[in-house]
Amino acid sequence: MIWIVLSIGFCFFAILFLWRFGNRDSSVRLDSPKTRNWNDTDSESKKIESELNIDLFFSAGLSQLDSQELKKLEGILKSLDRESLISIEISGSADSTGNLARNRKLVRDRVQFVRNVVQSKGKSIPNVSVVFREPSPGRSAKDRERLRSVKLRIKYLEVF
Repeated sequence: MIWIVLSIGFCFFAILFLWRFGNRDSSVRLDSPKTRNWNDTDSESKKIESELNIDLFFSAGLSQLDSQELKKLEGILKSLDRESLISIEISGSADSTGNLARNRKLVRDRVQFVRNVVQSKGKSIPNVSVVFREPSPGRSAKDRERLRSVKLRIKYLEVF
């Protein structure tokens, strides 16, 4: 009898836990602006904190962007107003094909390459953070291509 009660209790707490925490997926990226009002006492303008998410894809085994991806990054950096930047998070990943140590180094090199491009464009950002993700297996060629990337999460202020 006690085993039945314990089993029902365990199932109840497992369902409660999954209901509460089951919808959190770290890979889900919201591209809609996250708004936060900033007080501007000098004028009637309204400042809203927004977020921009960009994926930059690398060729297999390379730590430098091809010309198309580099132009994409430079165009985004050119369009951002330096004074409105709040922070940039640069996170890199690689697929797990090949040597693990080489793939970890490749992740670091990719993140460093993107960070150097950001800094070379004269963007003085108060808060730059980097994340090195572990190489992950991809089941298909498309999955592996998606894993060979650096993701930028840029927070900035929009003035209306």
